[in-house]
Amino acid sequence: MKGKWFLMLMLSGSTAVFAQEPVVSALDSMAVKTLFFAGLKEKLNENYPKAAENFDRLLKIDPDNSAAYFEIATLNYRQNKLMESEMAIKKATSLNPNNVWYWKLLAELYKRKGDMDNLVGVFDKLIALSPDEDSYYFDRSNALLLAGKEEEALKGYDLLEKKFGPSDALTEARQRVSMSKDDVFDKNAVEKILAEDVKDVKRLLYTSGLLIQKNQNSEALAVLKRASELEPDNFEVDLAMADVYSALKNNADAQLSLKKLLRIQ
Repeated sequence: MKGKWFLMLMLSGSTAVFAQEPVVSALDSMAVKTLFFAGLKEKLNENYPKAAENFDRLLKIDPDNSAAYFEIATLNYRQNKLMESEMAIKKATSLNPNNVWYWKLLAELYKRKGDMDNLVGVFDKLIALSPDEDSYYFDRSNALLLAGKEEEALKGYDLLEKKFGPSDALTEARQRVSMSKDDVFDKNAVEKILAEDVKDVKRLLYTSGLLIQKNQNSEALAVLKRASELEPDNFEVDLAMADVYSALKNNADAQLSLKKLLRIQ
């Protein structure tokens, strides 16, 4: 259900932008709409090549249609074509820099690549567009932490507390800063984390990220498995597990995680 929800959000965001796109004539406008919704239909049917064909044809008529670039980016992302996806979504953001969904997809791409520096920049954009969304401040600080910028991460948590007030999540986030300064997590430390029966999936995700940074992939996998038990359909957990399995040269399980991630039956 979470995957379907995510898809519908993607579609609702793109169609809203589509309605704002300028077209050069009534005839072209009808052709653009027909191709756009034909592309969406094929996307829903998971016929990605045919969907891409419709969006490509649309762009020949309306080369500045940011919504079409967004849809092409999502198609490529689902097929794990990350470079092509990034090129398309960057084009979409350049054409319409005020669409939150475009920046969200770019954020997912940078998470997938582990590019924390550029991810911070994307969250800066999202914060500028939605200054009252606390999760953007939180995720920006977490990205800084994963980038090894502990002091900047702490300043980000301070800003979050000043703007939105204290929370248990903030307390745990600051604890992660002290964790990240350790040279290594030993086996006992990881077992202690798992024994605490932590219910916060975000905390488990970022703990696994720290472990991956320290090349402790087996320990990271154990933490991610706990997160997956708590939220079996969590997109970010599936994504991280696919990366860890790949790092461990476990290609079979990596493929299974990717299939689950991309909702391929």
